[in-house]
Amino acid sequence: MKKRSVPHDYQHAPSKVHDKNKIKLRENNLNHNDYRVLNLLQKGTPLTVVEMCDILRLPDIRSNLRYLRNAGYNISDYWVKSEFSRCKKYFIKTI
Repeated sequence: MKKRSVPHDYQHAPSKVHDKNKIKLRENNLNHNDYRVLNLLQKGTPLTVVEMCDILRLPDIRSNLRYLRNAGYNISDYWVKSEFSRCKKYFIKTI
């Protein structure tokens, strides 16, 4: 089987980590689920990821938390430890 040749002027796509335009675009364009997570956090009750997923009926909200933090929202968290495990609780401080 013959390998496909890659053109010499081919450039790799920029990494997601370093693509500031994509992050900036995401900051200005939060989606519906981002706002749902934001509204839940603004109630001030510390919740785990599992609790928020259950309340909002979303499969995983960790990316929404990351997008909200990148957009400048001050989402706080703290660790809760038990005998065999640990998890984080997330919240936004209300005045």
